[in-house]
Amino acid sequence: MKEKSGMADIDTAQKILKDYFLKSKYPDAKVTKDDAFLLACKVSVWGGLLETQNTELAAILKKFPSDIEMVEMVNNAPYWASKKLKSIQENLQKMRNTRRLIGRQNTSSFETKVILVNSCHQIWIDKTRIRTEDENGQEKFIYTEAPYSYQQESHPFTGFVTEVIKLHRLSFSARSAIEAFDKYLP
Repeated sequence: MKEKSGMADIDTAQKILKDYFLKSKYPDAKVTKDDAFLLACKVSVWGGLLETQNTELAAILKKFPSDIEMVEMVNNAPYWASKKLKSIQENLQKMRNTRRLIGRQNTSSFETKVILVNSCHQIWIDKTRIRTEDENGQEKFIYTEAPYSYQQESHPFTGFVTEVIKLHRLSFSARSAIEAFDKYLP
């Protein structure tokens, strides 16, 4: 199944997963066609899903009344309207408090980078876990955490992110993607 309707090659995705999550190293890792389908799917690289405030949204939010004006509106409105206005005010405040994209983050596929690395982190955790039992006989999982900051090109997680970027034919490096992810986290 080659690229169809915006999807990367599923066979290539499956090969990437099998190369990085070897049965000999991760005996509980099961790489399926479904895993490959999800990795190849554009969902893992959609931008615009993060709650960030880009330049355009900041300009839109400036057009709304300030907090002081909203408080005045709420106080002067009838009871039923003041409840709705308070809700609007709270939602506006949440939007104003979202992480602001600064400078080149507005034009550097920042959101796509963060979403892609987050997807890679989730896959990494799922595929590196090893099933064991604790001292009480309860099942527990041990997994290898992917690094949050950029390590080196030779680090296995960086290699995995590089392969996923190539799979989706994106034009940024694993380093810039991992650094964007690291900057996005609080």
